[in-house]
Amino acid sequence: MALMLATLVTTMSNRDDIDSFSKENLDHEQTSADWYQYILVGALIVAFIASLLLVFHNKRVSRLQSIQNDQSEASVATLDQNTQEAIQRRRQLDAAYKGLENRYKELETENLKLNARSHEQIARVEHQPRRVGTPEQQASARHIPVEAPEQETSPSHIPVVTPEQQTSARHIPPAKEQWLIEKLAPLRGKSIIVTAMANDRESIVFARELMKYFSSAGWLTTGLDQLVYPGKPVGLQWRVKTTPNPLAEYLAANFKTLGFDSSILPVTDLPVGDIELNVLYKP
Repeated sequence: MALMLATLVTTMSNRDDIDSFSKENLDHEQTSADWYQYILVGALIVAFIASLLLVFHNKRVSRLQSIQNDQSEASVATLDQNTQEAIQRRRQLDAAYKGLENRYKELETENLKLNARSHEQIARVEHQPRRVGTPEQQASARHIPVEAPEQETSPSHIPVVTPEQQTSARHIPPAKEQWLIEKLAPLRGKSIIVTAMANDRESIVFARELMKYFSSAGWLTTGLDQLVYPGKPVGLQWRVKTTPNPLAEYLAANFKTLGFDSSILPVTDLPVGDIELNVLYKP
């Protein structure tokens, strides 16, 4: 009995111990479960927060990429626009350069023409005769009447000539005098100025002889002028206002037939008359 009681007491004590141990284990397991739950909830919260941060980060990255893409597109568009403007400006500069180049060529051509004209004018001025006046011309204001044959022999204002020069002086052959008058007669009424070289008797005498033929053919002569030429030009020279000049060509051809070479010179300062004949030095 006692043994049974002792066994019962021991069993009950062991049961109490087991119940106490089980309760402690249950409490410990409950506490562990609670901690696990807390940890799990915390992990979920952290994961949620991380998800939110990730979403925000992705949005931010997407926005930054969008901004960068917009900026890149804007930069590309601006670069294309600048490139097109630069190309347009280059084309305009090329066109302007070509225009300036063409204008330079035109100016160069005009300059060459002006130089040629200036050289021509200088040459004309250099070879322009200078009229000199004798006492008789000063008294009669340039015009000297045609002298009669007996007056031509007067020694006034005519240089002395040697016999050798007299035999070699120019004259219209007697057989051709009437022929020349007939050639000049169809142009009667024309006016002519006849000039001779100053201080050259041969030129003066021949000029007066030619004036006599022009007057006999009905031409209007204004008197004999004396000229001073640079250098020593020779032959006959027909001075007219414009070329070609049929009148000068007709006279030059007829005098060529008589054996007298002549040239035609256009001048703008022809004093009066239709034509001027310069009797230059004898060739």
